[in-house]
Amino acid sequence: MNPRLVDRYIATRVFVAILAVLVCALSLTFVFALIDEVEGIDRNYTFANATLYVLYNVPSQFCQSAPFVVFIGSLIGLGTLSTHSELTVMRAAGISLGRIFIPVAVPSALIFGLSLLMAEYAVPWGVQTAAEMKIQQRQMSEDIQFANRFWYREGNRFTSIEGVTRSGDLLGVSQWEIDENNEMRVARRARRAKYDVDLGLWRLRNVGETHFAGEETRVESHDEIQWVTALDARRVRNGLAVEPSKLGFSDLTFQIDYREREGLDPRRYKLAYWSKLIQPLAILGLVTVALGFIVGPLREVGMGVRFSVGVVVGVVLKYFQDLLPPMSMVLDFPPWVAVLIPVVMVWGAGLYLIRRAA
Repeated sequence: MNPRLVDRYIATRVFVAILAVLVCALSLTFVFALIDEVEGIDRNYTFANATLYVLYNVPSQFCQSAPFVVFIGSLIGLGTLSTHSELTVMRAAGISLGRIFIPVAVPSALIFGLSLLMAEYAVPWGVQTAAEMKIQQRQMSEDIQFANRFWYREGNRFTSIEGVTRSGDLLGVSQWEIDENNEMRVARRARRAKYDVDLGLWRLRNVGETHFAGEETRVESHDEIQWVTALDARRVRNGLAVEPSKLGFSDLTFQIDYREREGLDPRRYKLAYWSKLIQPLAILGLVTVALGFIVGPLREVGMGVRFSVGVVVGVVLKYFQDLLPPMSMVLDFPPWVAVLIPVVMVWGAGLYLIRRAA
């Protein structure tokens, strides 16, 4: 028995099963999301806009469902091999369960790699674009893209930004500067800010300033004021439209560094960062569980039972993943611990099932 041909055969069967589950999962998610979104259509926000909004969020749905798609796909792929007694023949030929795990993990790694790339680039872009399009249609404005405010602190300066244009200009920029005694020194309002690429700074346009000196105030107007900051339009869009779980590694790193530097709470962003970082271990752990199930308690059951078990295990794991992060914030233990506990549980269950079957 040629080991390379066996590896290729196992990997192909598992990969096809994972793709089939992925298509089904994304199709169902798309349909349900579209049904939910259609309820909000009106004269400006049409059915076409709702469909486009859901399509923009497909990369996000793919990344969220990737671990469970891999798990259920591995169950079905390995279950097919077990049903036809092919796994039994392989083990009788001297191929160990550890050796079988490798070709099963290869398609899982491919799915994870694609998920990682999409999480870094496609997901933030898709979520931001969807939010921009939705708000623009609702407001019927060609300029304003967001309705909520973005707050940014840098030293003793606090900045509020109302929106971002397609070209990357900031709209409705308000700033407050305080002194060492936490007393107001300057209040500033600019209608617009444009980024100067050559100088690496923002140019605030149509600026009104109020200076506070004791009991006296002085009002000034300026056509333009330069604002030197590390903030860019991309970060503003992320802060306005994207949840931490949908940010890429670079944006999460920026948010964590910024919040720690300014004395703000970075735990939500650290949780999202560690969740993305440890996700490969979670996916491989689920593959281990799938292999342990197929060579163990689910060896002779039907495909429907295997699928049901996969769904139940996925729901339980998702429950722990959603429960532990808030607990880490309440009980104040490190974010990586909250993320790692479900992964350790999965690996423990998988190794136990494999050792029992072996």
